[in-house]
Formats: sequence, structure tokens, C-alpha cells
Amino acid sequence: MSKLAQFAAGYPYVKAVENLAHEYLLHDLGKDKNSLWSFHFHDHHKAAVKYGMFDPAYFEPWWLNASRAKEVGSLAGAFMVHLPLTTKYPYFVAGIGIGIVEYYYKHKKSHTNPEWAFEHLQNHVKHHLLDQDKYWGVTSGLIDRIVGTAPKM
Repeated sequence: MSKLAQFAAGYPYVKAVENLAHEYLLHDLGKDKNSLWSFHFHDHHKAAVKYGMFDPAYFEPWWLNASRAKEVGSLAGAFMVHLPLTTKYPYFVAGIGIGIVEYYYKHKKSHTNPEWAFEHLQNHVKHHLLDQDKYWGVTSGLIDRIVGTAPKM
């Protein structure tokens, strides 16, 4: 598989996993306060709704905030799980890595600069402020539009 094809497969793969993990891990499992994933639903969503997308936790160093540490740890773990593929598909893994870094950057920026989010991540804003059971894509609404989890307004 060519380098370009590998990368072109890795990047959208991250978008699909982003949607699935957001819905099934962070929400379905995360609604249970005893779940490892509860930080997302009970801490992050609570703040984003209360403050109109703003989440004060993003102004603390991630290693000093349990919710943020779980987010960063989850993203690092998601990347590390794919590292064995680098021997055969290094550009696929590079696409995954770039997608994960993009996710972290945009997600953090959307909760420290809500005006930016309203302009650039409308899908994510709708998820937090309109319907937390839809709009699973944080960095893109494409997968949501394909599978029907982004209702037409």
C-alpha cells in the first residue's frame, strides 16, 4: 500500500473511532458514575453546558486535573495500541497520530475559546448545547452526517 493510501486510510479511521468512542465509551458507559469513562459525561459535559462550551478544567495542567489526565491518557493509549502496525503500515499510524493530535488541539480550543468553537466546530457545539445524544464527531461532522446522527436542522 502506498504511503499516501496508508495516510489517507489512517486519518478518516480516527474520525470513525472518534465517533464510536464518544458515543459508546464516553456516553453509554460514562453515564455510570462508577465507570472509568464517567469523567467525560459527569465533569466535562456538566461544565460545558453550565458555561456555554467553556470548560475551566482546560486552563489547568492536564496532569493536575483527573478528568483531563484521563482524556490525555486515553488518547495516548489509543495511539499506542496502533504502534505495532508501524512495521508494515507506518503512514497509516502517522495518519492516526495526526488525527489524534488534531482532536486534542481542537477539542481543547473549543472549550477554552467558545467563540472559535461556534465558528469552526458547530457539530461539537450542537452536541454540548443542543442534543448530547447526537453529533458525536468533535473535529468533523462527516461521520454523523453519513450515519444519521446529525439531524438536519
